Amino acid sequence: MHLNNKENMNDDLKRYLEERLNEWAEWYSHGNWYGVGFSPCSIEYRLMTEGILVKNTAPKVSPTNENAEEIESWVNDMAKQNDRMALALRYNYFTKGGLRFKAQKIQVSHMLFKSYVDMAHQWLAGRLSASYRK
Repeated sequence: MHLNNKENMNDDLKRYLEERLNEWAEWYSHGNWYGVGFSPCSIEYRLMTEGILVKNTAPKVSPTNENAEEIESWVNDMAKQNDRMALALRYNYFTKGGLRFKAQKIQVSHMLFKSYVDMAHQWLAGRLSASYRK
């Protein structure tokens, strides 16, 4: 019974980590880099769709996603220790295509690519469990 609870906890952690990684990829792959300051559409387009422009003097608040930013920070830390592992993780979540295609992009075998991604998951699971133990 104790072993079964431990397996359930591991499955829950894996599932949660996968959700967080997908959220990270979704957030960063859709251009949510809001610090640049350029409008996503032209003034003409806004006039056509909204009909009027009102100058807002209030400071513009950038949307954030703390979960995605936390993963990004951890992946940056990971890259300092093992840049290939972090690169494989990024290609795994940000690139469409199969395992062999993604592995080819970083010029490693598909087995090594899979190993890097598995190690990255373990690395992040350690970070995740340590951060929530505090």
